Amino acid sequence: MLVGYPPFFSDNPTETCQKIIKWKQYFKIPSDATLSPEAENLIKRLMSPAESRLGLNGAAEIKKHPYFKGLDWENVRKIKPPFIPNVILLYTKTFFFSIIILLNDSYLVLFIGY
Repeated sequence: MLVGYPPFFSDNPTETCQKIIKWKQYFKIPSDATLSPEAENLIKRLMSPAESRLGLNGAAEIKKHPYFKGLDWENVRKIKPPFIPNVILLYTKTFFFSIIILLNDSYLVLFIGY
């Protein structure tokens, strides 16, 4: 997450789904986001129609993007991350499960369908 919050955030799951479905209408990089030109290009190329989306020709296409310049893809799993969240996975009897992330004494709750 480069901006600090998901691109289609809403307090209402139905509204979030509608924003995702109508992504061309709702997707905008916030004017206060301080992204590098490479990061902004990566996001825009991933958030594009399927027939022209970055990665259409495979993951290597994404790995070669300038945003990832200098990243050692062969050893990426050996790199120690700068932050490891405390994640709790909760299953419910609905069509969703929750992922609760403890972040600086606050909880971020994600509801994901399956």
